[in-house]
Amino acid sequence: MNPDELRVLSDALPETTKEELLNPSAHAVGKGFGGLLYWMFHPLIKLGIRTQSEVETYQKSFEEKAKNIDIENYDSSNLGLAYSTLQSSAGRLDNDVLQEMFAQLLTNTLDKTKNSTISPKFKSVLANMSNDEAILLNTLASNKYYKTGFPYLNFYQKTEANGKLDTATDIIGISNGEYIQKHAEISELEIDGIIKTKTDQWFDSGELADQYNLIKEDLNKIPEFSKDEASNGTLMFTDFGQRLVNAILP
Repeated sequence: MNPDELRVLSDALPETTKEELLNPSAHAVGKGFGGLLYWMFHPLIKLGIRTQSEVETYQKSFEEKAKNIDIENYDSSNLGLAYSTLQSSAGRLDNDVLQEMFAQLLTNTLDKTKNSTISPKFKSVLANMSNDEAILLNTLASNKYYKTGFPYLNFYQKTEANGKLDTATDIIGISNGEYIQKHAEISELEIDGIIKTKTDQWFDSGELADQYNLIKEDLNKIPEFSKDEASNGTLMFTDFGQRLVNAILP
């Protein structure tokens, strides 16, 4: 935020809101920033860009999460990053998943026990994330394999020229032979630096190793895949991805 923006913001905000932002009471850590949130988005409501309901839901979500910040840990020095994060979130209030992620990111940005690993890039990643990408991210980050990594498979048929013809790709094992298949979403999460897939590395023991065979057995029951072969791989969260998840999910 440049000095001119700060000056305009300071002149426009009510004194009570500014005081709550800088020196919140023990029982209202999120009240000042929640007030700033509504003040910023109110013009968008008038223009029909955002609805009253969207803004109020977002404000309530943030204020509820902010109650978990101990007053001693409130970090007013990070208001600039929180403000720019709020600006980035304006276009995503029509998406419930991303709205919740932004509310959590805002909360953690203002908590000095959690904001040391928050990157300014997080807000940009969320602002440009598709709904399906956000859903997949949420699904993987909430899964028991989140920290160990996921079995990742690509099925193919051999051609007469000794080549390979992909038939069922981007399959992620999630539990007990269960799997999901995603294409664009995996690619998008990789481009964002959140996950990485490897086809030359796989799990060779334990529960995770068993998932490969369970998925193969299940998929090979489908007639068109009955003769297919599979290449084993892994899908894991990067360090950046793990830090993002810690910042945007409870």
